[in-house]
Amino acid sequence: MELLNLSVPEQHDYNDPTVERDVTRLREWLTNLPLMDVVETVRLVQGGLQALNEQKLAMDLRYRLLDEFRSTVHRLFVTVDPMHLRQLALSKAQRVQATEGVEQLLLSMAGGYKLLIREIHSLDKASESRELFGMSLHRSLEQLGYALLDSYRFYRAVQPDLFSELHHLYRLARHHGLLDVMTDDEDDAERHVTTAARYHAILLLSLTDPFRLAEGEVGMLQDVLVQHAAQCRVIPGYRDDMAEGQYFIDLRGGKPPEPHGRVERPADAVEPYLLDARDALQAIRERLAKTPARVRSQSPEAMVLRRLLPEDASTQQRRESRYPDSRWVQLLLGVDHIHGWLTRAADKGKGAVVAEPSPCRVTDTSEHGMGLGWEGGGAGDARVGELLGIIEDDRPPGLAIVRSIRLYREGGMELGVQLITGSAAPVYCRPVGEGEERAVCALFMPAIGEEDVAATIVAPKGLHEPGRRLLIEVAGREVHARAGRCVFDGPVFDRFEFTSDDAG
Repeated sequence: MELLNLSVPEQHDYNDPTVERDVTRLREWLTNLPLMDVVETVRLVQGGLQALNEQKLAMDLRYRLLDEFRSTVHRLFVTVDPMHLRQLALSKAQRVQATEGVEQLLLSMAGGYKLLIREIHSLDKASESRELFGMSLHRSLEQLGYALLDSYRFYRAVQPDLFSELHHLYRLARHHGLLDVMTDDEDDAERHVTTAARYHAILLLSLTDPFRLAEGEVGMLQDVLVQHAAQCRVIPGYRDDMAEGQYFIDLRGGKPPEPHGRVERPADAVEPYLLDARDALQAIRERLAKTPARVRSQSPEAMVLRRLLPEDASTQQRRESRYPDSRWVQLLLGVDHIHGWLTRAADKGKGAVVAEPSPCRVTDTSEHGMGLGWEGGGAGDARVGELLGIIEDDRPPGLAIVRSIRLYREGGMELGVQLITGSAAPVYCRPVGEGEERAVCALFMPAIGEEDVAATIVAPKGLHEPGRRLLIEVAGREVHARAGRCVFDGPVFDRFEFTSDDAG
């Protein structure tokens, strides 16, 4: 019998009267929670779940109670996503409470199912309690997968030992012939996903370089991967001639899989395996071919292929040489803050914002980018695809795009940024002939003749529309113009060319 190496909640011997042991009453309590008050609901559910995990109970009862919590926890997981969270009337501290609380809920759910796994395993009842054992393995893997997805969508460092436990659960399921177990919920959209397929999807998601994904993209990729994960295989051994679409795994290690070309022979691997995703990726490619051409390049299927197959990566991430650095710079986050810094002006009814820059340490540099260690001062509001102003000495801020984020659990974050060539000047832009549209803060970037770069406007998302008439106010002058080609279509801001409109 394989030694069990799973972290589980500590339990006590006394009967806790606060633990609801009646499934019907627990369901009623969960149904009546104040779901509109996310912070309070998360607190209450976590309290109830923690008490349940600490209480010794019959295995069948524990499973039924955990499954009642499961639907509520999933609802909170869906609600507390970055986009929806910003729409709620919550302080920054409350948003942190909600996000950290949901992660703990998912880990607590996994912990509850791992208690069942431990008990069945220690009593050597895997055959006798085969159905319960199989579903507990499935549920535990599911909840850890959601915890990983939660880390990715909030750019948090992955929980220590999470991959070690994922590999261990997979090995247990394989050893006992339980890889084909499926969710038994009739109303679950993923009820046909087997334990093996769920494991495959989790591993593939880790290979998409999630910390470089824009907000909301990781969930889109997850949906595609789950649909095709059953077409993957985990095969023993390691091959020097590993093909594209094959990824190395050490099933007794604690690391995510490694892609083709990034790993040499793993001399220290205890149990080397390959995740063979070639059939799954071919199916995704065939599905992509049926997507309308006008949206094909922006589809989740195209994103999956670009990130998992270098041959499909038309925008392959940089592989430039990076050099250590240790100087300090000042950062401004977003178009409004950069605009306010450049104008040095208070709000004059046009949205100007003057913000103090945040100190930031440069960790490394390359020809077109930087690595930054940002310890605070608004760091938590950064998003992939956001615009940064980088101030050195007394020079005007240079511009950069956030390309990757990784939050430290102890506070602060790592940023990978791509530098933008050229200078910027503050302007105001307002659509013409569209009612009482308020002018928005924007940046004007002059043409660079030697690089054949046209003059552009950098503006928050929503202003750009090809052919749109604009009134651009710069240095007390008004210029009528028409928006032209978008040269950067980002999730937070756009950079677009424009032409003067003499008919203005």
